[in-house]
Amino acid sequence: MFGRKETPQEYEQRKARQAAEKAQRQRDYEARKARREQKKREWEQKEREFARNRSAKQNLVSQMRSLANQLNADNVKQSCAKRKSLWSSFKNAGYAGKEYNKPLGSEMKSASDAFQRQLESIFQKREVKYRQAKAAKELLVSEAQSFSQSTDWKNGGAKARDMQARWKKAGYAGRDHDQALWNSFHRAIQAFFDRRDKHFAKVSQEYEKNASVKRGLIAEQSRLTSSVGPSSDFKSIKSRMADLMAQWKRSGSAGKQNSSLWSEFNSSRQSCFDYIKEEERKAREKREEKRRDFEFNAFRKRSLISDHAVLNQSIQSSSDLSVKRAEVDSLFSRWKAIGRAGHEDSMLWDEFNGLRKSAFDSITAARKAQSK
Repeated sequence: MFGRKETPQEYEQRKARQAAEKAQRQRDYEARKARREQKKREWEQKEREFARNRSAKQNLVSQMRSLANQLNADNVKQSCAKRKSLWSSFKNAGYAGKEYNKPLGSEMKSASDAFQRQLESIFQKREVKYRQAKAAKELLVSEAQSFSQSTDWKNGGAKARDMQARWKKAGYAGRDHDQALWNSFHRAIQAFFDRRDKHFAKVSQEYEKNASVKRGLIAEQSRLTSSVGPSSDFKSIKSRMADLMAQWKRSGSAGKQNSSLWSEFNSSRQSCFDYIKEEERKAREKREEKRRDFEFNAFRKRSLISDHAVLNQSIQSSSDLSVKRAEVDSLFSRWKAIGRAGHEDSMLWDEFNGLRKSAFDSITAARKAQSK
């Protein structure tokens, strides 16, 4: 076969085969190129999807960190629900690419762990508060149980309100204890009020009995007042009035009638003391004069206090501390010369003496500073 010249027909056939092979190679190339471009487009699409997922996960990590930083005892329930939602969103956010997916998962877990540590810290603090509240409420239950046997009817209501206020202030003692403690506390408080109601029902009967006795004393006082005249034995009348007054005091309370019965009794009784009005007027005048003296002395002492305050302010800037010391002593001498100022005297002295001591301290400090 070698060396044989091909025929035109064979030549044409060979050329046709070569052209077909070339066309096939071109088609194969175009197909490979199309597949590469398709894969490129698919990869770019995946990259865009990875970028979106990465951005979404980064945002969720940021939200988880912020949630951990903002967690406090007042928003635990809402924050826990939010954390669960963030984790769900993170898991559903999709793949973020080989380079980012695992690190972002680690960051999310780290932020969630920080949230968990903060949550556990809050729960620990809450448990401490629960124990403290439980201890405080147990003491209040014990106090209320003792109080339930009290007979201090007048102040009992205020005492109960005080304990109830302290109960509220004690705080929540936890689901396992709070309601049981409240039941014990409430029963004890209510026991006192039940006993008080029974007591006042009994006292009401006593009040009416005492009111009857007081009306008899009013009638006798009225007869005594009507019998007073110029020739009356005032000493004997005052003695009898003192006896009636002693009986009045021993007669006990008449409840709401006390005021009107007393007004009637005292009005009649008071008319028998008219003869001492002049003496009472003189006594009042003397007291008024003493009060005016006290007020004037108080005014003078307040003036000295003002002067001392001004003096104290000038000590630090003074170049002659001996003069300032002399002024302090002068103010004290003037104070002693004034005399008492009544019920304000002790308070005024405390204020003045405080300024005086402060002045001595300032003078001592200034001297030390000047000697350095």
